[in-house]
Amino acid sequence: MNKKEYLKQIIDEGNYIIQQAQARGQYIVNVSTGQRAVMLNKFSYEKWMTKTNVFLNKYNINNCKVQINGQMSPSDIMISKLAKITALYESFLLDDDCLASLRLLPQNIKDLFSDEHYSQAVFEAFKYVEVKVKEKSNFTTLYGTDLMRKAFALEDKNKNQLSGPLNNKNLPKAEQQSQSDLFSGAIGFIKNPKSHNIIDVNKDKATELLYFANYLLRILEEI
Repeated sequence: MNKKEYLKQIIDEGNYIIQQAQARGQYIVNVSTGQRAVMLNKFSYEKWMTKTNVFLNKYNINNCKVQINGQMSPSDIMISKLAKITALYESFLLDDDCLASLRLLPQNIKDLFSDEHYSQAVFEAFKYVEVKVKEKSNFTTLYGTDLMRKAFALEDKNKNQLSGPLNNKNLPKAEQQSQSDLFSGAIGFIKNPKSHNIIDVNKDKATELLYFANYLLRILEEI
């Protein structure tokens, strides 16, 4: 069960506890405000709160804390907590919509992103670009920037150099060179796991880089 599925299970359990309490029709009254609140089963409430907090701590999520004002009842606390984690779950769904448009990236890379392994997701995405260039160019023994330079090499009659198998001769010379530089730069500057660029990648940066990798794959698809 992944993070999103587990959170959905927690939300469903919380709603069920609230619904069961409402069905019993038992309420408590706040003596200060006179407001009624549904009476929860203490064991169910504490078990659910513990399960929820364990989940939030595991994934280092700090924006779902409930600010307790005065004499809040357990049901009010639980309803507030439910609202916060439901909003969190909806943000996961937005991420899914975002990732769905990255149709050229394998699902395992998207799963790494969903599980917040952002640096690894970026590394695997550009490693996948490298693999696809290798397959399409048939340069099976080359790696990294050497692979990119040779696969996208421009024809140079003065040096008796033929163009690489992925070089698009329909483009102007300057754009052919730029395309070669684009792929070489992406692999040399981003893929290297020891590079300062991807050691500590946050969610926004990872999203941008995954879209960049997907764009490179689209170029390859159209060659």
